[in-house]
Amino acid sequence: MAAGDLLTADGQVEWRGVVLGSDAVLGTTSIEGWKDRAARGGNRDLSGFHGALPARWLAEQRQVVWSFVNTVKGAALAAAIEELEALTQFDEQPVEEELCIRLDGVRAMVHATLVGVALPVGLDYSQAQYVTGAVRWVASSPRKLLLPGKSEPIGLPTEAAGDGLEWPLEWPLDWGTGVTGGQVTVTNAGPAAAWPLLRVTGPAPALRITNLDTGQRLTFDPAWTLPAGQTIEIDTRPGYRTVLFTPSGVSADARLFVRDWFPIPARSSIRIGVDAAAYDPAARLTVLWHDTTQ
Repeated sequence: MAAGDLLTADGQVEWRGVVLGSDAVLGTTSIEGWKDRAARGGNRDLSGFHGALPARWLAEQRQVVWSFVNTVKGAALAAAIEELEALTQFDEQPVEEELCIRLDGVRAMVHATLVGVALPVGLDYSQAQYVTGAVRWVASSPRKLLLPGKSEPIGLPTEAAGDGLEWPLEWPLDWGTGVTGGQVTVTNAGPAAAWPLLRVTGPAPALRITNLDTGQRLTFDPAWTLPAGQTIEIDTRPGYRTVLFTPSGVSADARLFVRDWFPIPARSSIRIGVDAAAYDPAARLTVLWHDTTQ
């Protein structure tokens, strides 16, 4: 099941495969930070003149706070609190995980880290069984990714066949078969750039992945071959930019020689091409991405 598939109503939050929020025993009272946007930077005051020298302003990381109140009491409430506490444990080696939220009929996701849980215990809690609380996450990238994600698989370009035109010419002319395949067009309908995940399965010697519109390339060691049946995932997101074998997680980063990272621009399409030193029908590139959303 893909991230966000469990969300069926506005105000719901999906975290670690569990739905929190409306129509649950802990109902949503607010979701802060999901619609907010803020930038960091600072203009520098002009000396002796009005105003300031404009600076570059960049989006801050996103902080999301889900606040809730109980909608049941008794044993059902105790079980819900126990589940929430288990669901919000801090890992020994925390990494960003998928945080999915549905609002206004739109399901979207950020990669976030759990950073706080508030569950105050007072007279309301112990005597009236009235429970309020909140869970807080931080997403290093503020970009919200529309669900579900998209994917486009392509194979290596096939080799040209035939010798072209032969003399003397005879009708109908036989031109032979040119190079086919090896490229795909991907579209981002969102208002911000989308950084794709590139999944490649071998065999692929001297692998090259190219933005055919700009010429930007991800070029691997020409002496290295991605073995048959093995898969690497190339994460192009700023701050990540890893090359890992899957599912082992072993790095192949040293094999990537040319690093012209490229996104899918906002409300635009690009053509992505893949090539290798030798053709094999089993080799495949899959482009995975999400449209961005406000």
